[in-house]
Amino acid sequence: MGGNVSRGMDEEEMTTKQLLVAGCSSLVKRQDTWKHRCVDIAYCADSLAANLAFDEAVMTVGFLRRPMFRTWRVEERAIALGFAGRVREEVVTGACEADGVRLVRRRSGGGSVVQGPEVQNVSFYLPADAADKLGGMRRAQEYMAQLVLGLLESLAVAASFHAPADIACGGRKLVGSAIWRVSAGLLYQASLIIEPLVSMAERYLAQPKRQPDYRRDRQHADFMTSLEECGVKLTGTELAARARRWFGNGENIEPTREVLQRTDELARERYGNDEWNHRR
Repeated sequence: MGGNVSRGMDEEEMTTKQLLVAGCSSLVKRQDTWKHRCVDIAYCADSLAANLAFDEAVMTVGFLRRPMFRTWRVEERAIALGFAGRVREEVVTGACEADGVRLVRRRSGGGSVVQGPEVQNVSFYLPADAADKLGGMRRAQEYMAQLVLGLLESLAVAASFHAPADIACGGRKLVGSAIWRVSAGLLYQASLIIEPLVSMAERYLAQPKRQPDYRRDRQHADFMTSLEECGVKLTGTELAARARRWFGNGENIEPTREVLQRTDELARERYGNDEWNHRR
């Protein structure tokens, strides 16, 4: 049973992972997976713009002093574009405009993804001392994916990491992720598809020009899957609770007034601004 991590750990990799203990309260092996224990931030906004604004605020206002994470999900239908994403190449703009689907550009890289109630997101915030021990961006992406693979294994989902940023079940994308690195540390955002999302992807997303090797130019219907299709039927609330137990150390904190004020500013001036969202 369990997550099929795409490659085993040699002695050097084990040492690198153990170094994360210096940054987190603990990083322990459990059922052949790595369980990351971080502080849980109590924040989830209604809109995609506000959630992306919060992620940026945490990384930029001096709040990030120890590893933290949060779970979040939006009820609205929206498209999250990567920082360098090109709207007219990645998004079916006519369908989005007709259905009132907002496009919101995030700070992290990667391709465009559909957001909505079918997607559970987890954002991790690692301060610079912990992030530096992960090495370069590619190694950081893979190591952070191990944490999500651990959660999936606890749900009896066999999954594997596919560079540069996906986790797949049965060769189909189940989790997408993206990283943003700043002087204060590293932001890792993972989006887990809870329920089938193919119809929305087919309507709102173009076939991407840049693809991971394992996609092999498959259309959305042949490429995407969900937890439900992998045999796990959980609501977003139930999955968020499982994620908090898996990643958390039992400590919950509230964002500071400064973080919330900066979130409001960014949501209004950047993530709610078409000049930013449609800049490419």
